[in-house]
Amino acid sequence: MKKEDFSNNDEIDILNYLKIIIKGKVTIIIVLIICLSFSIVVNLLLPKLYEVSMQVLPPTNEDGGYIYGVKFFNSKVHDFIFLSKLKKDLKLKKDDSLFIKFNSLDSNIIKVSMKSKESDVDVSKKILDKIFEQIVKDDDAGVTGKKQLLDQEIYINKLLLKENKVKLTIIDKEIAANLRKVNKNRTRIDNVKLNIRLFKNRIDLLSKKKKDDLEKIEDSIDGKKQDIEYSGVKSTMLYLELFKLLNRLDYDLLLLESEKDELNIEKERFILEKNKISEQEIKEIEFKLERFEKKRSVIQNIKQIHPPRQTKKPVKPKLKQNIAISVILGLLLGVLLTFIMDFYKKSIRKEAEEN
Repeated sequence: MKKEDFSNNDEIDILNYLKIIIKGKVTIIIVLIICLSFSIVVNLLLPKLYEVSMQVLPPTNEDGGYIYGVKFFNSKVHDFIFLSKLKKDLKLKKDDSLFIKFNSLDSNIIKVSMKSKESDVDVSKKILDKIFEQIVKDDDAGVTGKKQLLDQEIYINKLLLKENKVKLTIIDKEIAANLRKVNKNRTRIDNVKLNIRLFKNRIDLLSKKKKDDLEKIEDSIDGKKQDIEYSGVKSTMLYLELFKLLNRLDYDLLLLESEKDELNIEKERFILEKNKISEQEIKEIEFKLERFEKKRSVIQNIKQIHPPRQTKKPVKPKLKQNIAISVILGLLLGVLLTFIMDFYKKSIRKEAEEN
């Protein structure tokens, strides 16, 4: 029975509240109209503000990463010295307030925006342009310094690469010249060896002839003995002359063999020098050079993706949002005023009954 009483009481209370609200509907409507009217008047009186914004990309380092983001931009632009310089360059008053907002968009793009009246849109665009110009100017020294360091590395590696390639070219030419000398030396050695063989054959022939002459001297008669002896003397002189030439050829052969050894030693030295400048070393230098050039290409200062531009429609006041808020507020105030009035009437009635 108690539970039923409680539920009945709740139902009675809710019904009473509904009756009060229905009874005070005129009050609620009046309050609602007043709130709506006030909201519309205020919206009409408030100046229309347009958003002027630009999109920028932060500077990047040699690894391709962004050096700073929204927080740095915000602190930099709102710095007293930066703002003072900005106002001075744009000939603004010192007490002029600049409400500049920073938002991070996708892909690390930063949106810089200002809200201004339609008459001040051009000034806002100039302010944003000047902000971008000033940040570029401030960051340019750091970016330029990094690029100069990489330029030095690139220059040094290009010199090393060029020097090694020139050395290789010179060594290749020297090896080619050495090979020509070796071939020439080999030809001369072959010629000397051939001459030695020829002279040896002639000496063998003379030796045989001399032997035959001696046999003839022993068998000859006295009348022809003198001619044969004279012929033998001539053969002996020729034999000695050939021996001298043969010795000279042997000496030339020794010189050529010695020259051949020297050329082989020189060739080995050139090969060793070439091995010191290996293809692998050149490839490493080329890889370093490519890496430095890639790093330099990714270093960039702050970049403007979209220049300052205004929105087509005003961003403030927000008419629909303000009307919705005024409707909700009007209903709440109307209901509250209705309950207050009802409570006040009941209190007066109660006091009258008691009296």
